[in-house]
Amino acid sequence: MTVSLLPKANCTDPGALCTPDDRALSVAVVASVDGPPVQPQTQTQESAGGPLTASFANVPGEHDGAKFEFEVHFSEAFEVSYLTMRDEAFTVTNGRVRKAKRIDNPHNERNGLEANRKWRITVGPDGNADVTVRLPATTNCGATGALCTDDGRALSIANLLVVKGPAGLSVADAEAEEGTDPELVFAVTLDRARAEDTTVDYATSDGTATAGADYTAKRGTLTFAPGETSKTVEVTVLDDSHDEGTETMTLTLSNPSGAYLADAEATGTITNTDHMPQAWLARFGRTVAEQVIDAVEDRIRSAPRAGVEVTVAGRRIGGAAGPEDKAALEEAEEKARLAGFADWLKGGTGEQETRNRSRAVAPRELLTGSSFALTTEAGGIGGGMVSLWGRGTFSRFSGREGALTLSGEVTGALLGTDWTRERWTAGLMLSHARGEGSYREGGDSGEVDSTVTGLYPYGRYMLNDRVTVWGTAGYGAGTLTLTPEEGEPLETDMDLMMAAAGLRGVAVEAPPEGGPELAVKTDAMAVQTSSEAVRGGAGGNLAASTADVTRLRLGLEGTWRGLAIGTGTLEPRLELGVRHDGGDAETGFGLDLGGGLAWSDPATGFRAEASGRGLLTHESAGFSQRGFAGRLGWDPAPGTDRGPSLTLTQTVGLSARGGVDALLGRRTLAGLSVNDDGDELDRRRLELRVGYGFGMLGDRFTSRPEIGFGLSQARRDYSLVWRLRRDRRSGDIGSLEFALEARRQESANDNAEPQHGIAFRMTARF
Repeated sequence: MTVSLLPKANCTDPGALCTPDDRALSVAVVASVDGPPVQPQTQTQESAGGPLTASFANVPGEHDGAKFEFEVHFSEAFEVSYLTMRDEAFTVTNGRVRKAKRIDNPHNERNGLEANRKWRITVGPDGNADVTVRLPATTNCGATGALCTDDGRALSIANLLVVKGPAGLSVADAEAEEGTDPELVFAVTLDRARAEDTTVDYATSDGTATAGADYTAKRGTLTFAPGETSKTVEVTVLDDSHDEGTETMTLTLSNPSGAYLADAEATGTITNTDHMPQAWLARFGRTVAEQVIDAVEDRIRSAPRAGVEVTVAGRRIGGAAGPEDKAALEEAEEKARLAGFADWLKGGTGEQETRNRSRAVAPRELLTGSSFALTTEAGGIGGGMVSLWGRGTFSRFSGREGALTLSGEVTGALLGTDWTRERWTAGLMLSHARGEGSYREGGDSGEVDSTVTGLYPYGRYMLNDRVTVWGTAGYGAGTLTLTPEEGEPLETDMDLMMAAAGLRGVAVEAPPEGGPELAVKTDAMAVQTSSEAVRGGAGGNLAASTADVTRLRLGLEGTWRGLAIGTGTLEPRLELGVRHDGGDAETGFGLDLGGGLAWSDPATGFRAEASGRGLLTHESAGFSQRGFAGRLGWDPAPGTDRGPSLTLTQTVGLSARGGVDALLGRRTLAGLSVNDDGDELDRRRLELRVGYGFGMLGDRFTSRPEIGFGLSQARRDYSLVWRLRRDRRSGDIGSLEFALEARRQESANDNAEPQHGIAFRMTARF
């Protein structure tokens, strides 16, 4: 009787015998028990002995891709050749029998036929997969490769063995987001557990990502202890401030011991969403567009006159002067006189002071604040006026994107020509702008430089004598260079597209006898600035980037002129400013509402004024500006600087004047007061100013001494001012003034030493 325990090819087969980790029985087990003896005289050929069986011995647990050996033991000897055993007896999957050799020497007379009982079989795998070797049962002793005894007993039981291939080592791809994930984590796995240590080396290499700039290079050896199947390799991701797009590097396995490399290479992908260069593109593009818009508005504000006009540092030199020039100059001089020289030196209240005070002229502003215009009549092309003009521009900006801060300045040169006829103006402008700045985010910083040259056609149409509509659009191209603090410059091409349109003027004009008057200013601007990608340059990578910026503004100022009250005139005023900034730079909604009442009596020289305003923006921004002011003044001769004058002003909070100038005049909403230190209405200031003007040097000059006193919660101010001004003669458009001021400032609670200052100013206007 024979009992066989047979292996199965798969653990999922019915009756398969497997361990919990899916290791199947690999060798058949055969046991034979002889029956009772039979008398020789009655024994037949079929029952001359038991069945022919075989078993596998010395089977390896796994192979390493090279040849391996095992033994086959038959239950008895029989006649078979080594060719049959090598080429025909076995069925092999994922390999083949390379050699079959008798274990005992068949030429030894003592062994004889007995040498055929034990064979050593050599199998060569085709690769690293599991190798299955099957010794099938023989069903026909006449078939090729049949294993049968001389008396016709065939091999009765099939045998099967499975030799596992080497354990496979694999490494999986990894992803990380720069600035969020500190590491690329690569998973290295064995496809099955081993009873011995397994080792493998690993090393990183560059792809589009660069070691030392984007990640930290790493190499080493992993050791899998018996039973372990997984390990990780962590590669540190380096953060910076510029957007490099998606970058890749490689982790490679090598020199395995106890396993083979099933997947030896993995890709590490670093995604990047940093703010540079988009943050710069948004603000640079917006600044260039604003310089173009400012130039267009300047061109359409006044009618051209034949001749040459030259402006140096913002002041016109020469050229024909129209009535509006004199009126504008007189208005500016009156505002400067009312503001006082003390406001220029130090102190003062609010934005009105900022607009009126003088300042030193830097060399760069002397150049960029200068312009020229050459205008002639266009008699041969339909009439009108043709102008060739040029100007320089200079602007500064700053911004914040999360933890990133950046600042820059833009210098530009504009050259244009336009044609004006009656209500129409059409022109073309060539602009070349260069921006330089820096950025910082955490420990990373760098510099950025960009240039753009563009063409911008523009035009305007006067709806009537008071209201004008205008528009401009254009395209520019240039370069952007970003230089990290410890890296090579990254240079790429950039483009700028912009469009803007607006309306300005007096929508409703008060009649000569008095009445309501409404002034309006509104415009819309859209700018898109983009840069190309840089890949594999000396400084690394820079992703393509696009920045969009929009701005909508509306300003209304209503006044009721000539409202008689008693012997004086009452003038109520209402101001409204609305704006919305959108896109990829500073954004938000702003609403500024202000108003006031002014009463004046020319006969007595008394004037009283009360004003207030409030600035509202998105609550999430935390912006808040409110202010109120009251003012009393006495000037018996308001048309001249001579004679006595007195003003008393009380302010509460921030600037009491706002509306169009306070909100619409800003480049962005950024920079408005964020009141983290309490209510702005807690700020109060009282100011008194007394002066007297008299003629001297043959009445060609007016000398005016003034005494001033200011009191606020933080300080006390004392000032003594002396002005000497050349009186304007008929036909003059220029003015000359000398001013000398001494100031003393004391702390309100006397906890600091007083501060003293002396200043001298000479102002010449042409």
